[in-house]
Amino acid sequence: MEKDVTKESIFVREPVDNITNEILKSPSSQFILTGKRGSGRSTILYNLENRGLGSKEQTIKMSFDTCISFSENPNEYYTEKVFRHYYELMFCHQIIDYLHRHYPLIYAKYFQDVNLKVEAMSFLFYNHVNEGVYLNKYFPKNTLKTLEKSKQLIQKVQELLKVEKLNMAIDRFDWINGVSKTSQLILKEYFSYFNKVIITSDDRYLNSFLKAQDLDRKYYVIKRVDYSENLEVVKMILKMSNPELKEFKDDFYEDLINICKGNLKVMLAVFKRIQNPHELTNQNLKKLLLLLAKDDIKKQDYLDEVSRQKRLYL
Repeated sequence: MEKDVTKESIFVREPVDNITNEILKSPSSQFILTGKRGSGRSTILYNLENRGLGSKEQTIKMSFDTCISFSENPNEYYTEKVFRHYYELMFCHQIIDYLHRHYPLIYAKYFQDVNLKVEAMSFLFYNHVNEGVYLNKYFPKNTLKTLEKSKQLIQKVQELLKVEKLNMAIDRFDWINGVSKTSQLILKEYFSYFNKVIITSDDRYLNSFLKAQDLDRKYYVIKRVDYSENLEVVKMILKMSNPELKEFKDDFYEDLINICKGNLKVMLAVFKRIQNPHELTNQNLKKLLLLLAKDDIKKQDYLDEVSRQKRLYL
């Protein structure tokens, strides 16, 4: 799971708040956040969740496994019913976890017993998987349907928290279960039970006009996140991450942004490697930082090349 940068000392609020406000004030209900790796999309989802706490409009940030143990898509053993059962359990876990993290009193009073039941069902499910129960035609028939349990949970959350709007945010939606079309389409069925849905995507085809037009017809707003390429934002984040480093001229930061392809994680990782900044001249430090950045980006490019291309099935 991505780290919640909004609670870190390096968090620069203004650009994140601008996008958060734009989403919350928009009449649209479905958003896809695109952008380069490390551009800050996950931070926006965390900001949406934190902004809503205690208010009339709340957002539950969710993340689902990029790989599950039994199958990427349904087959003769692990049917679609098994997939729906699994994701219904996982969806319940996400809602309960939100309450556990942010509303411990309400969780303890109303949801602790529910959590124990969901945990027991999950334990039984994984036992069935490990024991190969689903690998024969006699596998258990009492699988959960989509929204069978979670719909009641959603309604109870709205009632107890007294919220007027409940939103859902899912990080790396097109990474789920190895870019599984089935997983995405099952989770899509939960969208209509929330006021707003915000997901992040790394699908390269979202840049194409035809793909964007097709999603627009389905009422998705595609929002590109690019504040990690903003000179003033990057300067402030790096300054806050390592206050001892002297500021450089703008051309250095521009070079760093270009070399790192706007990846804030790489920029921060590079700056953290500088142990004794006072022992280096500005020129040597600049060369060292840019060299380290190139090395990190080469590694990231290699991982992107060998990993499966992400695709959004909506």
